[in-house]
Amino acid sequence: MHTAQLLSKTAMVKQLLLLSLTSLLVLACTAQDRNHKGRQFVVAFIPAASRERRGYIGLAISAEETTEVEIFDRITGNTDLLTVPGGSTQLHDLPLDLRTREDFEQKGISVTATNPVSVVGINQYLGTDTFLALPVESLDTNYIAATYRPSGIGSYACVTVVASQDFTSVRILRHRAGRAGYDAEPTVVGLNRLQTYTLVYWLDDITGTLVSASSPVAVFTGNTYARDFGHIEEQMPPISALGTEFMLTPVMSEGYNRDFVRVIAAYNDTEVEFHSVDFGYFETIDQGRNYDVNGRSERLPENIFHNVTCSRPCLVIQCKGWDSNQSWMTVVPPINQFSSGTHVFPAFNRDRFPDYQSYVQVLIQSGRETGMTLDGAEIAEWVDVPNSTYRAARIRVDPASHTLEHPDPNQRFYSNVYGVPFLDFGYGNPVGISVNRINSMEMEFPPQMN
Repeated sequence: MHTAQLLSKTAMVKQLLLLSLTSLLVLACTAQDRNHKGRQFVVAFIPAASRERRGYIGLAISAEETTEVEIFDRITGNTDLLTVPGGSTQLHDLPLDLRTREDFEQKGISVTATNPVSVVGINQYLGTDTFLALPVESLDTNYIAATYRPSGIGSYACVTVVASQDFTSVRILRHRAGRAGYDAEPTVVGLNRLQTYTLVYWLDDITGTLVSASSPVAVFTGNTYARDFGHIEEQMPPISALGTEFMLTPVMSEGYNRDFVRVIAAYNDTEVEFHSVDFGYFETIDQGRNYDVNGRSERLPENIFHNVTCSRPCLVIQCKGWDSNQSWMTVVPPINQFSSGTHVFPAFNRDRFPDYQSYVQVLIQSGRETGMTLDGAEIAEWVDVPNSTYRAARIRVDPASHTLEHPDPNQRFYSNVYGVPFLDFGYGNPVGISVNRINSMEMEFPPQMN
């Protein structure tokens, strides 16, 4: 049974103060830090609406130092070479045949670079979304998926798995969020490097679906269109990288199109507390279940910072307009997975995509924001995050490559980038995250996964 109750204001203040204190214990950046930057990636793209081969897919590759990049796709055997100048982003078009459709396919793509790069995938047909790719060294073997309920003919909830090594055994246990929970038995497949398996389902949301592999895999999830053809897509962090304390930054709104937050439990008996300055909610959920806070209700006011605290590791997704054609979703890292260092990243324009107004948001500990720059100019306008030790900034950016940098290379912060359209489709993804194995809890699979 799910239980919900309104938290008292006193309890909320105590919890927010605890969040502020524990955030001071953020992990120091070390040479062993696993994050979104790397020299080798394996990626895939989930299907488009009605599994069409129209629209656009591509990779935006960003580098701090001039880098030679090799892009290989298994289905054609083609290898493309490009040079990414330091401090810039190169957009590389991909054949639409590389977009997955269903079941077993040869649709994986590898990116190999001479220096660390970051990679953003773009998937556009009737809707658009982007995802921040994770390098092979940041992958792991166990995942839990975030999707959304299908909204009509041609709409599918999707989970795509791509192998990073040969002879990888993968078990996928589908979770039907709105119906009977987990299936009676998993789907078991064998994959070699860059082979993919895509699970699609048109009857229900399959958020909470579990993926377990014998070797590290990359997992991409979403929905071909959540509603009115708004495509959503993101790469999932492994369960070993999930945490318990999160801070959510508000997103610019276009009319009724507000934020939507989904908290997904990776373990049974997970207590979820969602709180802000004036309100709070408490929910206990089991593995695979999710607790949603919908921006259309009065429970999620606009332009308010929110905190999520889980008693056991959770996956948190922040979305825009899941009930409109402006849909997109992004992973929210736990506080102790904030990233550090220089971030080179893209914002997109209408040459290939709709006419976006793009923004970058930054969240950092109060007193540490001094000297933080965007494209060489110090960020001047910061706001205090209530009942916390954090400050935040939101800056409108042009469609181009941008560089976000702090003078202390070890200082951790969170940033994301998103595009808000006037009438058309949006996009959003983290600028950078860490993917350290901070979750020491042993994975507890349902009996049918064993």
